[in-house]
Amino acid sequence: AGLSLSIAGDSKARFAFSHELIRQAVIGGLSTARRQSLHLEIADAMERTLSPELESTSASNLDNHFADLAYHYARGGNPAKAVRYYRHAVRRFAYLGSSAEAIAQFESALASLSELPDDYRRAELELDLRIAVSDPLGDLKGLASVECELSNERALALSQRPAIRWEKAWNALYSYMFVQLVRPNQRKACEIAAELVSRAEGREGAEHLFADSGAYLACARMYSGEFELAADGFDRSWELLETISNADLIPQSAEQIRRVRRVQRRLGSHENNRGLSAWNLWFLGYPDRAL
Repeated sequence: AGLSLSIAGDSKARFAFSHELIRQAVIGGLSTARRQSLHLEIADAMERTLSPELESTSASNLDNHFADLAYHYARGGNPAKAVRYYRHAVRRFAYLGSSAEAIAQFESALASLSELPDDYRRAELELDLRIAVSDPLGDLKGLASVECELSNERALALSQRPAIRWEKAWNALYSYMFVQLVRPNQRKACEIAAELVSRAEGREGAEHLFADSGAYLACARMYSGEFELAADGFDRSWELLETISNADLIPQSAEQIRRVRRVQRRLGSHENNRGLSAWNLWFLGYPDRAL
């Protein structure tokens, strides 16, 4: 009696230990095998309850429990599933702007990743994780930080492994470009941006990547003092990005919806985009055109 208590909040019965010391004593009395088994049972129950295939209100909350699922699979001795859920968790927290939590999930993922065979699949999972944590690392540590540079350099090395899809290699290089932009190493940033443009040019469904890398090539040229080249690049890139976005305002399929979101993330706000080219026009001596 008194070991647990009921928690009010919804129609389902929920219980918790009445004190943290009681919880620790109960867990401490379990064997390692039993604890692992319980973690796996919890993870399995969560997956079944939160499955998006179920028509229930809880099914829509799966993305809120990626970190919990990763934790239970890691403690349950299933590192493969743990890493997959950690990857989802990193992306989710990055999307929400929770940089510190995204980095914490990333670090936990690396620990589970070390338990997997050192093969192509492990390399691809690590690459996905490093691409996903790139923005949180830049936000929290700074794009010019050693941590951010080392992680991006590792991602670049992984992206050169055989069978890695070109889009993932492109994204790894794209993240590394920002490290060079803020160092500042504009010459290197220009080289990387030009390489990104070359890789995306002519590829089906990659118009937004082509336009986005063109915009940052223009940005790097502006910082390098090549204002005329930058002006031409800004005009072509913003026009293409806005054309792509406007053409997809009424998507018809799930894939089109995902494409619209990708374009909108690349595009950013109209004011911010035009603000960059306005700086360049000002540097060129056309303040009236910059307004």
